[in-house]
Amino acid sequence: MTQAKPITVTSHVARDFLQNAAFFNTLPKVVWEYVSNSLDNAARGQTVNVAVDLYGGDVTISDDATGMSRTELNNFFKMHGVNVQRKRGKRVRGRFGTGKCAAFGVAKKLEIDTTKAGKRNVVALHRSDIDAAESGDAFPVQDVVVDEKTDQTNGTIVSITEFIIKGLDVEASSNYVARHLKRYPHAT
Repeated sequence: MTQAKPITVTSHVARDFLQNAAFFNTLPKVVWEYVSNSLDNAARGQTVNVAVDLYGGDVTISDDATGMSRTELNNFFKMHGVNVQRKRGKRVRGRFGTGKCAAFGVAKKLEIDTTKAGKRNVVALHRSDIDAAESGDAFPVQDVVVDEKTDQTNGTIVSITEFIIKGLDVEASSNYVARHLKRYPHAT
């Protein structure tokens, strides 16, 4: 009898990525995803300031939380990765590691500019890079800045551009975030 090759569970990374992005089909859901990421990444006892800019045709969410090292940024882009804060015993919102997809529910480009411990990293991902990943294998995130020494304080800026939805509903996004903040365990 011939030994058969074992059947394994696999995933087409680009399709999986875009399937998860489909959940984030409104701007309020997208904005809340990144705001809650900021709140979840406060250092113990730290108050996090989060600013959301919805004007001018782009969306920017910036915080003064812990920021991400290059290794942590790599983990951020791991599909269905383990939430490091949850693993450390912190009560956080994220569970399934799909937040990195959120921007692609409403737009074509995501850029993350993050600083931690005096090192700044900036990466960008464009929808065309995801679409080009036809093989199903992992696809690259573009490095813009790698471990640049900086005096900037820790924190992250998420920029979402090239929208595929019409009009940025500022009021609905603002109300959605405010409503969810009321139920958020760490927000005051």
